[in-house]
Amino acid sequence: WDHSGLNHVTVHPELIGAAERVLGTREIRLCEGHLGMKYAGEDYGAGFHIDYGNNTLGPIIEPDDFMNLVCFYCFDRVDDGLAPIQMVPNGRPDEEAVPMVVPGGSVCLYSVFTRHSASPFTADRGHRPAMWVGFTRKDRGWDGGRTFTYKSGARGEAMGRFMAEATPRQLELLGFPPPGDPLWSTSFIEAMAERYPGFDSAPYHQALGT
Repeated sequence: WDHSGLNHVTVHPELIGAAERVLGTREIRLCEGHLGMKYAGEDYGAGFHIDYGNNTLGPIIEPDDFMNLVCFYCFDRVDDGLAPIQMVPNGRPDEEAVPMVVPGGSVCLYSVFTRHSASPFTADRGHRPAMWVGFTRKDRGWDGGRTFTYKSGARGEAMGRFMAEATPRQLELLGFPPPGDPLWSTSFIEAMAERYPGFDSAPYHQALGT
């Protein structure tokens, strides 16, 4: 952005420190940073969801290992009527979502598996800005894949088709290691095939000797 404050808050030292503690390493990278604004009187839609599908190109191995971290800043105070984001505590039902009614300057950290939803404005006037920031580990290059999903205008099914058709070398350019790397365990290979029907798992099984 053409604003030093917005640029530097994305990589604020305290936020970096928090990400390092959650991800368990200093070797992290910024994988997203965007600013959104919502206004009273507009219909933005709502619905509980997770951010896994459009934030990583990899498979689901565990329900949540907390290695793909997302957060949002609320720069202004968010009151009940200003469409607070609804965050569901880990393992709780959607009905127990907590509205982020917070003072200005607040930040909420969560994982791409945390269920959450937008909520409608009930105030007649007002707005709610939010800046979204994401971090992941450097050794998980396939995470932080928003460039290749809807942020580039791509369609999910189109990207899925490419992932199924891609050669091992092409997948290396998207952050995946080559066949034979310890990452490519039987469970990881099978999970890729489950997420991307038609995925050619043969080179990875051959390198693994299975």
